[in-house]
Amino acid sequence: MLHAFNFTFPSTTMIADAARKHLIKTSSQKIEFDADFLDLARVSDPEHEQRTADFLRNKYAHTPPDLVMTLGSAALPFILKYRDAIAPKIPVVFTSISAHSYAAQRLPPDITGIISDFNLDKTLVLAERLQPEARRLFVIAGTGTTDRLWQTAARNAIKNRERNFETT
Repeated sequence: MLHAFNFTFPSTTMIADAARKHLIKTSSQKIEFDADFLDLARVSDPEHEQRTADFLRNKYAHTPPDLVMTLGSAALPFILKYRDAIAPKIPVVFTSISAHSYAAQRLPPDITGIISDFNLDKTLVLAERLQPEARRLFVIAGTGTTDRLWQTAARNAIKNRERNFETT
């Protein structure tokens, strides 16, 4: 399992835990899991990416995985870029990819996965239903590439709402 971020990122950690539990429960064979945290949001320089790819290449040189599962939007482009060095000809399953990110990739036939529906409008509808008296809205995001894309999407979703919030 290649996590795009570090171990504290809740959504991909929950997906990994659920996948691990499901596979263990449904498989007749013993499954061994390995998890690597790419930390691509916090450390985004190209040298970090290359060092991480080199580390993974060396780590799995003698015991290659049977499958690579990517968790988080930045993990799929990472494995596409370094797959031949880390896990050549190994099938890849991706998770947590938006339809937009998926459409931007050119995936070979041995890469498949789940496209997630990240719908900020539905999130705002739920927030309004749960907090009908709320007047202020806080949007919290990081400074990474993915965060900047989501900030733009959030601004558009908030701007197009009938209800106006004092937004920070």
